[in-house]
Amino acid sequence: MLAAMNLLIQNGVQGAPMSAIARKSCTGMGTIYNLFETKEGLINAIFEFIQNDLMENTGTFYKDLSVKDQFKCLYAAIVKYLVAHPLYFTFLDQFHNSPILFKQNRQQESLMMQPFIQLLAVGQKNGTVKMVEINELIPFLKGGLISFVRWILSEDIQLNDKLVSTHLFLAWEILRKELK
Repeated sequence: MLAAMNLLIQNGVQGAPMSAIARKSCTGMGTIYNLFETKEGLINAIFEFIQNDLMENTGTFYKDLSVKDQFKCLYAAIVKYLVAHPLYFTFLDQFHNSPILFKQNRQQESLMMQPFIQLLAVGQKNGTVKMVEINELIPFLKGGLISFVRWILSEDIQLNDKLVSTHLFLAWEILRKELK
């Protein structure tokens, strides 16, 4: 999978034939085709693997914390995971809108946002989050998070608590309901 990720990221789908993936991974074509029927199947398996790993490593919730603090914990965990796994991030970033992705992977990508959706709903209910359609807030959160990670990685910036804290402050400021 790592060999395939590297080739797909560097060369694109058309520039990464299964034969090159087999060579780079030091395995035979038969082995690859036993595991994955098609290149699309391989791409989807990689996408699913990364999504599952991301959810496993960032899904801890602290229900005793405020909505704001839960949001900060989740958002920071995702940012730190993606920065720590630049190859995974680049693959997700490159393929998340690809027509190659199977329907179940598109649905799983939506499931990854469920913790945010639930937090925002609770925040709206308790008056801490703006009363804007949650489906409108999610693209903002996702776009801001992706752009932030892309900036960190592309500029080779050392991620630190101050940067994360500043970005979290900005994201929360947009979401929070102003008290009158």
